[in-house]
Amino acid sequence: MDHKAITSSLIKSMGYDPEKKLLEIEFIRNVKKDVRTVYQYPDFSQKDFDELMGVGKPEGEKHSIGSHFLKKVKVRYDGKFVKREEPLEKQKQTETQADADAETTGSEASEK
Repeated sequence: MDHKAITSSLIKSMGYDPEKKLLEIEFIRNVKKDVRTVYQYPDFSQKDFDELMGVGKPEGEKHSIGSHFLKKVKVRYDGKFVKREEPLEKQKQTETQADADAETTGSEASEK
């Protein structure tokens, strides 16, 4: 599903599939560490998606997607956890550590 970047302290991006009536949101869980989680909201109507995006609001009227989500979406829809994403830097550290562990395990096995 294609996501659109969102300017919000709560939401990093989101996408909507009108055929499946599925909303998918990538949340910012920890801004400083860039940890993100993704949730899906099934049976999400096009009307509710348009309201979430602020479609139909008078020009100049302030609309906060994060606030709308907390007040209208979170209380009405059950979100399904899909995945958690660590920041790219942390992913690289984990991969480097796994490679180092594999090398250590391999050299210990060859010494026996």
